[in-house]
Amino acid sequence: MKIYANQVLHGYENGHQLLEASCELDIDDRKKMDELSDLSGITDESRYIDYYTGYPIANGTKYVIAKTWYAYEKKRPGCAWTHSIIFNIEDFPKLTDLPLFLSVFHR
Repeated sequence: MKIYANQVLHGYENGHQLLEASCELDIDDRKKMDELSDLSGITDESRYIDYYTGYPIANGTKYVIAKTWYAYEKKRPGCAWTHSIIFNIEDFPKLTDLPLFLSVFHR
C-alpha cells in the first residue's frame, strides 16, 4: 500500500518561517502551519522534549503530522525545526504501522 504525501520544513532564518515545501500552500494553510510549527512548551533546551503535532488543513481534505525538534545549533534561544508530512485525509486510516510512519521524520 502506498500513501503519497508532501513534505514541509520550517525553521529559523531571520524569524521562524517556511524554509522548503514540496507543494504550494494557500495563505490560510501557510499561516496555520507557520504558527503550529513554531516552538511550543518548554524552551529551556536542557529540558526540551521533541514532540508531534497533528491538524487538518485545506478545509479538512488534508491532514498534517509534524515533528518539532529544538534547534540546538542556533545561537538564538528557542529556535526549532519542524518537519511536516501532509497527506490526503482519506489516507489517514492507512497509517497502521506507527513506528514505520514515525521513521520518515528527519531533523
